[in-house]
Amino acid sequence: MKKVIIGGVLIATLSGCATKTVPLTSSVGNAYRGKTITYAVHEKPSFSAMTADKAMFGAIGGVAMINKGNKIIRENNVPDPAATIGATLVNDLAIKYGLVVKQPTKRTSSTKTEQVASDYRNADLVLDVQTKNWGFAYFPMDWDNYRIMYGAKLKLIDTRTVTELASGSVSYDSKKSNGKHPSYGQLINNQAAGLKQELKKAQTHSIIDFRKRIL
Repeated sequence: MKKVIIGGVLIATLSGCATKTVPLTSSVGNAYRGKTITYAVHEKPSFSAMTADKAMFGAIGGVAMINKGNKIIRENNVPDPAATIGATLVNDLAIKYGLVVKQPTKRTSSTKTEQVASDYRNADLVLDVQTKNWGFAYFPMDWDNYRIMYGAKLKLIDTRTVTELASGSVSYDSKKSNGKHPSYGQLINNQAAGLKQELKKAQTHSIIDFRKRIL
């Protein structure tokens, strides 16, 4: 029972990623025709690998989940979906509004609008997509199989006026899919091929959702 309760709390934390939704209007987008746009690149955030053996230890187990997750990401070179989401959506915006794409030349260590705008002042606009939470977790009633969760936030920023032109968030949970849920081994074997495949699904879902609701 303790594992079920703790697991439920951690899953709720991992799944939460809400932010104010402000769609980009066509009138605002068209006002930037001919301007330049880039996308922000962030360091990979901590990844949570929630297994039943870690969940039973409460807060200490939570730290162990993060340490284990970060090790999986690091040793298997698992990419953060945010950069590809940002690059794809920037190309969409460039086509839609006649913008000139500039490739990012640096990483930002900040999540603050003001600092991100300053870090990417080489372009008129910067699309800031940040992974806010990602990880996998066992099912409370099925410890052998896992769900993958991903959440990201998006901001389109005018770097000259430091104004947010659009914003929103997205979440993905493989629990909602109709496919078979992978085991731990299927996720991390072969250089975490299964995990990479699942995160690719989260990436595709995020791109489609941001296109539909925000951009």
